[in-house]
Amino acid sequence: MAVYDRAYQKVTTDQLEKCVRWCQNKLNLRDWEINLCFSQREEGEFGFTSIDNAWQLRADVWVAVDYCREKNVNCYAVIAHEMIHVLIGKCNIDALGDTDENIAYAFEDLLYTEYAKFAKIKIMPFQGGY
Repeated sequence: MAVYDRAYQKVTTDQLEKCVRWCQNKLNLRDWEINLCFSQREEGEFGFTSIDNAWQLRADVWVAVDYCREKNVNCYAVIAHEMIHVLIGKCNIDALGDTDENIAYAFEDLLYTEYAKFAKIKIMPFQGGY
């Protein structure tokens, strides 16, 4: 599956928090406690999700802002991707193989562009001009 990343754009913690809350509302995760956390650079990891227990409706969404900047990857799109993982966890979909990654990649850009329109921020082009 080809993955096209959106180019990096400057963000603040407040802007990323608003993106998490918007995605939470859009994905009907309003009853979840979702915390935005910041990670240090980990090779190949722009972000990740930690769901301790889905029955507790609590998750941490991690984003590596510095690594995203270094690799020209959009932090809003990373958050959209990780929030889809939370939704997948809520739905108890087995993450056999790359099923959860394929779902997240398939819908990440849709969620990102909808958020950009809502927040009135520039929709960044794909890396490489795709």
